[in-house]
Amino acid sequence: MKREDKDKATEQVIEQTLAEQKAYCKRSNDLTIDNIIYDTIYLEKKRLKNKKNSKHNRTEIVFWSEMEKRFYSANTTEKDEILKEIIENYALEIAGGYNPKVYNFAIKIVPYLLKAILVKEPLWKLFSKKGKEKINKNIDISGPLDKILHLSKIGTLIVTPTHQSNFDSIVIGYSTFITGLPPMIYGAGLNLFTNPILSYMMTNLGAYKVDREKKNDLYKDVLKNYASISLEYGYHNLFYPGGTRSRSGKIEEQLKLGLLGSGLSTFIKGAKEGKKKNIYVVPCTINYELCLEARDLIEEYLVEEGSRQFILPNDSSNKIKNILAFAKKTIKVDTRIAVCFAEPMDIFGNEVNEEGQSIDNHSRPIDIDKYILVDGVPDFSYQRDRVYTSILGNKILKSFLKNSVVMDTHLLSYALFKIFQKKYPFSNVFKLVSTFGAECNKELLLETVSFLKEILFKKRDNGELKLGSVISTKSVDEIISHAKRQLTSYHGECVLHEQNGLFISNDLITLYYYHNKLSPYGLEKDLNLWLHQKV
Repeated sequence: MKREDKDKATEQVIEQTLAEQKAYCKRSNDLTIDNIIYDTIYLEKKRLKNKKNSKHNRTEIVFWSEMEKRFYSANTTEKDEILKEIIENYALEIAGGYNPKVYNFAIKIVPYLLKAILVKEPLWKLFSKKGKEKINKNIDISGPLDKILHLSKIGTLIVTPTHQSNFDSIVIGYSTFITGLPPMIYGAGLNLFTNPILSYMMTNLGAYKVDREKKNDLYKDVLKNYASISLEYGYHNLFYPGGTRSRSGKIEEQLKLGLLGSGLSTFIKGAKEGKKKNIYVVPCTINYELCLEARDLIEEYLVEEGSRQFILPNDSSNKIKNILAFAKKTIKVDTRIAVCFAEPMDIFGNEVNEEGQSIDNHSRPIDIDKYILVDGVPDFSYQRDRVYTSILGNKILKSFLKNSVVMDTHLLSYALFKIFQKKYPFSNVFKLVSTFGAECNKELLLETVSFLKEILFKKRDNGELKLGSVISTKSVDEIISHAKRQLTSYHGECVLHEQNGLFISNDLITLYYYHNKLSPYGLEKDLNLWLHQKV
């Protein structure tokens, strides 16, 4: 938020959250201010118990110890004050800023940061006009951009992207800038603010702090109110509804609805006060030909999901190589990113037309004001509003599937992994990826990619997904060559190399990550029947 709004909005967050907590207690038979304070202190002290020794953690320990000490000897009035201090502590931690000068500076250097990810050229060449144009060619941005831009002028946007990489915020920020969309505020993990330079930049670029380790309800309420009040002030928001990055490489299958519900809260509050707000939700997919964190992310996923079934291969040389040669590897990378903005919808999941009116499946206008009436007047309803937010979440998930871009690396990895599953029938995927290698002949791979490509074209034509430019325009041979070159340019030849007419992978873990992008589209049944005749 801008400096002139930040203090006022933070105070509003504190007062609103405090009023809500007291209202919860009045409506409940078994919830009291004592319960809220005690549960919050208990969970915070538990969270901090095994945290490493740092200045921030020491400050938190002192604060919560003081709150606990005061709580046990406090009277009713003093407990109200303790609750307010806890809420204030959260609100001040969360609050972010926005400085147009810092934004204008940052947006000028972002292309050169993206160079490290996208373009296989010396950095100095990108300071030219042609250098910038090459970066823009490596980022394919699509969607109803003129419509979204118009809606941003008559209402407030909530952009909800998929979350695959730590580079997502840079990519989406640059994409909105070069398409003319307005700056947006967004929640960023508290861990990203430990570096003083990065903290300064993010705080002034609209980022507010989100501590995902804080699980208590009071913190979540403060966070939601901060997002809601920022919408009231007219700040366009960006939420990652999946919460954290997808560890598996899959498109999000579940969403965290807390922050997503802030749009509905803002809409209802505005209607109650006679200050109606137009709020539009814009799902967005960020699709990487290469994800530089792929190996680390999928290892986290497999360790968590596979438990004792998954044994992490002792391949430390590859891991050390990835860490020590990160800069060297990114110089070799010349990869593509596809950012797809989807059709906007209202906060109930209805589509909207060019003028921002909510419409039904037959393009007829809908009066959404009627959705929020209680006894004839606009008001909150806990159960009803949860259902509305859940419906919106499901619509966003469907939009993610339709607007995800399948790229050549995903197609090749999917084909290879399915061949390996058929050829090496382990009892489960965790045991397969724990092996040190698998192979298939080139002819089978060509036929499999061709079979899958035909199915993907049909699904694209039916509006079930989108395809990257390589799959759309290249032959099967070219798709395999390009995808192999992409994968090996960063992950190394261990992920895939060709020898004596065989395609060999000694890194099925990384291959599995890229394979997972295609897992929701129902390809497996037809492909297994087809492979049964081939393998």
